[in-house]
Amino acid sequence: MQGRLQARLLAAGVTMIDPARLVLHDGVEVGPDSVLEPDVTLLGSTRVGRDCVIEQGCRLVDTAVADGVHFKAYTVTEGASVGPDCTVGPFARLREGTVLHAHVKVGNFVETKKAELFDGAKASHLSYLGDATVGAGANVGRGRSPATTTARRSTAPPLAPGRSSAPTPSSWRRSRWGMARTSRPAPPSPRTFRRGRWR
Repeated sequence: MQGRLQARLLAAGVTMIDPARLVLHDGVEVGPDSVLEPDVTLLGSTRVGRDCVIEQGCRLVDTAVADGVHFKAYTVTEGASVGPDCTVGPFARLREGTVLHAHVKVGNFVETKKAELFDGAKASHLSYLGDATVGAGANVGRGRSPATTTARRSTAPPLAPGRSSAPTPSSWRRSRWGMARTSRPAPPSPRTFRRGRWR
C-alpha cells in the first residue's frame, strides 16, 4: 500500500529523498514540486500544497498546508492550518486549533494550541501560545507564555499588530549570596564604623 501511495505522489511531481522511509495514510495529498525528506509521516486528512519542503522527522496529522510552506526538522502538527509561505520549526509543535496566516514564522521549541497568528507574526523560539491571538507583524519574545488559565474562556490578551513581547531588560547586582536580578541597579550602601568594625 505504501508503494502505491508513493507512486501516486511521484507521478504528481512530488520529490521523495528516500521513499522507503516515508509513512503515508491513504487520502493524504501533496502538491507538485514539494519535497519530502526521510522519516516524514503524513497521516489522516493531511493536505500539503505546492512548493513545500518537509524536512526529516516531521509528523503531520490532519493538517492543512498551503503553498510554499517550509517545515523544518522534527516538527509535529495535529489539526492545524498553515497559511502560505510560513516557516515552522525545527522542533515545533502545532496542536489542534492552531491557525497560521501568511508569512508566519514559528521557530524552535515553540508550542501552540488554539492560537491564531496573523500575517507576518513571529514566535521564534522557546514559547507556548495557548488560546492566544497574535496580531499581524507582532513578535513573541523568548520565554513568553500567553495562555489561558481558565477552562471557560480565554483570558490571554491579544498581542497587538507590530508589537513585541520581548522581556524587558533587567540589571544584575552581586550580593553576598551570588548574583541577584533587580529591576534597577542597587544604590551603593554607605558603610559606617560602629562598635569597633565597619558595617
